Amino acid sequence: LVLAAALPVLYASIKVLPWDNSLKTLIGNKAYLCIYYGAPAASAVVKSIFVPILACRFADRMGLKVRHLITSSHFICSWSAPICAVVYMGEGCGKRWRLYWNECKTSDFDTDFVFLGKTIHVMTRNATCGIPGLERLVLRHNGGCSRDILEAVTPLLLQAAALEAVVFPVLYLLFWLLSKRSEDGRELQLRGLGMRVSFTVEEYYIQLDIWATTATFWGALVPLLQPLLLTAVSVSYVMNRLETRYFGCRSPLPPPDEAA
Repeated sequence: LVLAAALPVLYASIKVLPWDNSLKTLIGNKAYLCIYYGAPAASAVVKSIFVPILACRFADRMGLKVRHLITSSHFICSWSAPICAVVYMGEGCGKRWRLYWNECKTSDFDTDFVFLGKTIHVMTRNATCGIPGLERLVLRHNGGCSRDILEAVTPLLLQAAALEAVVFPVLYLLFWLLSKRSEDGRELQLRGLGMRVSFTVEEYYIQLDIWATTATFWGALVPLLQPLLLTAVSVSYVMNRLETRYFGCRSPLPPPDEAA
């Protein structure tokens, strides 16, 4: 969960930071660019493949429902974590990006000129690198924070939806072709490894629930997201039919209390 949340947070932070920042100096230019271009896709892989596996294991140990654990993890990693990073550092929000700008640590911004015998301060270090108070941020709010959030979160949402609609189904089809049915016919297990690569009905429901919530909350703000999610839902239906009819997997139904 920490890794799944760290990738979107790093990406959102990089989106609102200036190019010459202390994070880039700390991790290096190559790692910085890898995070910028690869974090959305890597985050989608972690959330779609590894988080459900870990959630199933922790749910059994902690006595929690898998559905609640997976959906909560998804919303924390996909929404809450990157939004908090933008609210903290974005120019339209908390403006804490100035703390990480190298120019504020090395340059002298104080610029004055004399006019009619009076010294006028054109630019000061405090005005350029200082962090405004909460009251000033609220009074001067002009919608910039919302724009910063959309700019940072949109690539995460779009790339995740594109991968779930196109790339992941192709990979699972390849896994199913290399799999065999279990003795009871309820699972498809990868040959030689015995790892389950099929889905239960509950897992399909969980994914549909996540897509529906994402479309409701972000659909009007990110127009390209809706056709991608509709494609993902259609592909998910086709995958379920292939899994049960072509590959002969009898997906077990969830218990009555979980189905409710």
